[in-house]
Amino acid sequence: MTMPVVIDSLVNAMGLAGVLALILALRRRDAPGGMRWRWTLALGLVAVMYGSRGLEWLGAGTGFAALTMAAAAVIPLAVLLVVEGLIRRHAPLIVKLLVLTGMVAVLIVIASATPWAGKALGVHIGIGMALAVGTALAGMRGIDRAELRTVAALAVCQVALIPAALSDFREFWPDLPARLSPLAVMFFGWVGLTIGSWSIAQRMAWLGFLVVVAALSGVGLAHISVQASWLQIAIVVLSTLMLVTICAEAITRPDAGLKLRRALVAAPPGDRDALVQALTASPIFGNGVMLSQADLADFDPDAVRALFDRYPMLGRRDAPWGLARDAILAEAIGALLDTHTATHLLMVEPAPLALLAVNLPALSASDAIETDLALVQRLLRAAHRKEHP
Repeated sequence: MTMPVVIDSLVNAMGLAGVLALILALRRRDAPGGMRWRWTLALGLVAVMYGSRGLEWLGAGTGFAALTMAAAAVIPLAVLLVVEGLIRRHAPLIVKLLVLTGMVAVLIVIASATPWAGKALGVHIGIGMALAVGTALAGMRGIDRAELRTVAALAVCQVALIPAALSDFREFWPDLPARLSPLAVMFFGWVGLTIGSWSIAQRMAWLGFLVVVAALSGVGLAHISVQASWLQIAIVVLSTLMLVTICAEAITRPDAGLKLRRALVAAPPGDRDALVQALTASPIFGNGVMLSQADLADFDPDAVRALFDRYPMLGRRDAPWGLARDAILAEAIGALLDTHTATHLLMVEPAPLALLAVNLPALSASDAIETDLALVQRLLRAAHRKEHP
């Protein structure tokens, strides 16, 4: 096995371990919903690609080469599905057709074992990822500030991921020191994993520290091997450090709701407006929308109050909240959530009826945050009782 293959194998193994850690972190944070299967599909395909590629390099058989290419061909579609979930709307039909057509065409080329299958796959991945980035940027106009931060960060990372993905194809860049997509995928996953808990400055500072450590390690260890350059060694070290960072984030499970609880504690006791302001100002949530009795004129107040007595907080994923799916009230609440792009409804006042619609971005969703929202609901009800004894 030549030294370039050894370097690629090490980086590939780190990438596979990092992707598996991301999948476990996604499951561990327990945020069931539309985004979980999208992320699991995309990361699962990447894991299959890295796993089969590593087995091929170890001499397990040429069949793994075809499996690697087939998994890679489906990844642009999976990424587009993730983008649709993040912006909460479908991609334009022409974009879907282009990605699907490219996927089917490349799969046919792979099955035909043509010599230019690698180049066709590379072009498909480059175009598909670019279309996903364009869809994400175009969809930023219709989302709130909390989701905007998530989509913008991941879109920027995805732009950097495109050339890294193309580096896996030696047909385009034969002289690169190593295939860089595993490192880029780990960076992309780390950014998504730390949304809401790391600031941009903190991420850049930590990434800069890792790059410096990797570069110094490469320079220091290059004299041990006459076959591997300092840059190749640095890439392996950087991949290792990024894997450790991802695993640490996956294990520690940061408490994203701590700032919200501190703001609630700082609010004056029994002050409903201060509680609402603390909730809507939290970086976890999007812009909260207060719905007064006038905004809810089409609803039966008694039916809504009875529903909130059974379910103090109405979450989109819990629909139809004990009602029949075709019940008028269930359909009306679903339409209300859609109108205000909200994931949860909280009752602020039972009479006159007042609700608070908030949006919890998919990457921030967890049982802990759901519990924090339920706590806010209890505090709001307690504040109402204090104002109206």
